[in-house]
Amino acid sequence: MRDYVNHAHNEYLQWWLEAGVPALVAMALAAVALALTARGLALRRAAQRADGVAALIALLAILAHSTVDYPLRTPALLAVAAALAGMAAAEAAGGSGRSQRRAIPA
Repeated sequence: MRDYVNHAHNEYLQWWLEAGVPALVAMALAAVALALTARGLALRRAAQRADGVAALIALLAILAHSTVDYPLRTPALLAVAAALAGMAAAEAAGGSGRSQRRAIPA
């Protein structure tokens, strides 16, 4: 093999190398969205934020894995990350209301 291409083995660096400044802007916007989600979860009572915090921690684990590999280029892991982000954002925005839906005593 005459030609050899070495990848960054860091998803964020690879995005920057492939897409340039627009990728950096997109990553910064995603970081702001995650920070707002974490803030929204922190402002909720502990019993109301448990599901959202669990989803956020799982999402952060996938994003941490992106520093040494390319998990978000696998469609299944990308879908899981998107679902986790949606669940965390929904809980931060007000949640599903499960804690408010209680059986009415007869």
